[in-house]
Amino acid sequence: MNELITGELAVNGNWVVANLDTQIPWPNNLTKVTFCKRTLFLLPPTSTAMPDGGPLPSNETYPCVAVMLSPGEQFDNGILIISHFLSSLAWVEQRGARVEYWSGGNLPRPMGGRPRHPTYTQQFYCPYLPDSLEQRTRWALAFYREGLSLNHVAYQCLSFFKIMNIFLPAGPDQKKWMNDHLADVSDQRAKERIALIEAQHQDVGEYLYSSGRCAIAHAGAEPTADPEDPADIRRLGEDLPLVQALAEVAIEQEFGIKSASTVYREHLYELEGFHEVIRAPRVARIKTLASIGPGDWPVLPRLSIRLAYHDAYEPLDKMNARLIKIDQGIACVECTAEDGLTQLRLNLNFALERMQVDIIGELASRDDGSALAVQAAVKVGQFKLDYFKNGILEVWNADTGRMLARCDAFLPHNVDMSGTIASFEAAIQATQKEASKRTRS
Repeated sequence: MNELITGELAVNGNWVVANLDTQIPWPNNLTKVTFCKRTLFLLPPTSTAMPDGGPLPSNETYPCVAVMLSPGEQFDNGILIISHFLSSLAWVEQRGARVEYWSGGNLPRPMGGRPRHPTYTQQFYCPYLPDSLEQRTRWALAFYREGLSLNHVAYQCLSFFKIMNIFLPAGPDQKKWMNDHLADVSDQRAKERIALIEAQHQDVGEYLYSSGRCAIAHAGAEPTADPEDPADIRRLGEDLPLVQALAEVAIEQEFGIKSASTVYREHLYELEGFHEVIRAPRVARIKTLASIGPGDWPVLPRLSIRLAYHDAYEPLDKMNARLIKIDQGIACVECTAEDGLTQLRLNLNFALERMQVDIIGELASRDDGSALAVQAAVKVGQFKLDYFKNGILEVWNADTGRMLARCDAFLPHNVDMSGTIASFEAAIQATQKEASKRTRS
């Protein structure tokens, strides 16, 4: 705890903390996330080791999400912000996140006594996090998280059914909608359940609505889901993957919230922010493979070239950017450091919706004989090495702090990894020696 509550977390204020029991792999170090223009802190579980190295005591704390409220802001508003974040995160991760306790105070102190150990991750990376504020969409994501987080199969099913109830209050409409969207289900277990229901000559929508939704929500007459009947519980467990899959189809198609798998399949995130910078009409012309002259080139903001999980690389931060050519579906962007010593070319391939970067051939360090030049070259060399080791390239608007583009992790092919890494490291060490020599002289 003493190691955790430092820096920004040690600022006295009005904090709200959600203590979690979650299936989402939780970062084992403090992580900051921006959501709905607010800064949230993901706190890892903490504990205090015994002085003699013995077993850990029982005062282990929950994994948490914390937010500091603005002056005069109500505690309930902090609960809403964190709840919205957790529902969006549960949608992307397709795992539950239940708040065990809400706490708060002048510092973001988590509560002790967590019931179980969460799954940890050293690298929490979630660049896609839908942040819609429309009420019906928020309900849909909230019921989805609820369905994933409950430990009772009947009420899990009911939470997923509620999502359909938001946009179709009438039973006959819900049955029809389910039947109409069976073909959109991709989960294999759900497909197998559809086939089994149809093999029994049952209408799938009618079966799910009557034996599922109504049987869970009502009692005293048929149908009723008996919480003590093993057959009923087993049947609902077999229905659950299908009900969840239909809820996911509803969230995507009726509320317009893409799943993480859809985002990955479409792959539009590689150039998403540049679409806004270059503007839709111009992008449409670029996609026709037309050549666009300098008279119609937009002014680009300063760009910061980064790698996820790494601190900024100074020579690649706040680079001046300009378009140098638009042709054959590709906009070529030349990025130059303020001191002119580092240069990188980005090829924005709008025809393929890909950001193409050659860090060997198109990332250059100019040596003007100064110590600053080789110091910059050392950092550029480290960037190349980190990128080569599965680096995730990100391009940020240096003036607004918004990510404009990102690539998937770089995967080298047909490469001797150990030999190549050793070569990079040897080059960095040689450049460091030269930097030391020039600094002394």
